[in-house]
Amino acid sequence: MTRTQQAIDLSLQLAIQPSPNGRHLASALDPSKPFFWLADTAWELPHRLDREEVELYLRNRAAKGFNVAMIVLFAEHGDGNWPFELSAGTFDLFAPNEEYFEFVDWIVDTAASLGIITALVPTWGRYVNGGYYKGPFLFNDDNAFAFGRYVSNRYPFLPYILGGDSNRFWNAEYRDQVARGVDITTLPLTDYGSITEAFARGLIQGEAPHIARSGVEYKTFITYHSAQVWLPQGPESTGSAQFPDASWLSLDACQSGHYNTAWRPVLPGDKLDNGQTGSVVDDPKLLPHLWRAMSSYVPIRKMYATPRPDGRPRPVLDLEPHYENTHHWFREGHPIWRADNIRRGAWQGIFAGACGYTYGANSIWQMHNDQSKTHPPIQPPVSLLSADLAKRRRPLSRHGISSST
Repeated sequence: MTRTQQAIDLSLQLAIQPSPNGRHLASALDPSKPFFWLADTAWELPHRLDREEVELYLRNRAAKGFNVAMIVLFAEHGDGNWPFELSAGTFDLFAPNEEYFEFVDWIVDTAASLGIITALVPTWGRYVNGGYYKGPFLFNDDNAFAFGRYVSNRYPFLPYILGGDSNRFWNAEYRDQVARGVDITTLPLTDYGSITEAFARGLIQGEAPHIARSGVEYKTFITYHSAQVWLPQGPESTGSAQFPDASWLSLDACQSGHYNTAWRPVLPGDKLDNGQTGSVVDDPKLLPHLWRAMSSYVPIRKMYATPRPDGRPRPVLDLEPHYENTHHWFREGHPIWRADNIRRGAWQGIFAGACGYTYGANSIWQMHNDQSKTHPPIQPPVSLLSADLAKRRRPLSRHGISSST
């Protein structure tokens, strides 16, 4: 089954591009009309929700002024619905699950009817380079290109997000190694950049017929969602640092994330100062290798000062600031990010030059249900659909829309 031309045309009506001055986003059909990215993080939505729940979620977000919902097609935790058919006990990445993608069709089209752009993450990083879970390693250059082409041909004129909470240069064993006291500066890294580049080529090729048919001057919109941490032998964790020569990078992005201190497991000989107790200790030696969640302006300003390969400026954004109602480091017993933290982070990023803001609530990004037990604290998604920051979208939007710098 293919989506109707009417549905594709609706996506085109909402499509966005970098503005002519390169500093913010704008309507693809009317570049004089600025677009302030106000996204909600809904990573697991197509895996874990049914149609009634999806519609409840989208209507709630539309009523609050959100204009982007970010979802993952091949998600971190998954459950329920999967995008590929199983073959010999593993996913066949050349065999998309049509039933699943018909559901995604409906999600994208329903969101568009409410004025919400669906930003698609083709896959979470764990399936490319192991991520934080050491796999499974499923993608290579060939199937990444094929899946990228499939996604953009089926869902043209949407933003595509590569990376999925991971970096180009990676070592999936690094957390275990740090836990054993291995010096993080000695860990070897593998370059997985060719897989990301293959995704990008596939996305561009798959969308090309739709762009040609539309007659609109439009370039495939791709950004990169990196990890908060980066390993010392590799570049800093932003899209432009990971892929400095990428002509496909429409929007530079970072993840300021959820850590404000560099926690690691307690090792023999550690002294727990300042009343620290438990199984983890703050290690200042690790701090230079991660963005600090309460200083999101630092990566924003670095990206703001980093032009495209041709020297022109590029819009910048924090794709994953700390989530409301999440423990620092996702560890029980640590402080929880509350509404005042979220507001400060939002204003930091915007005043530092970001082209919008991405909100996340802990139980909503994972679309927690009775079967999913991932990152506590757990509250039903509906209980947080009126979370504090969502009510404050108007002043944020006014600031972004009125600024052309």
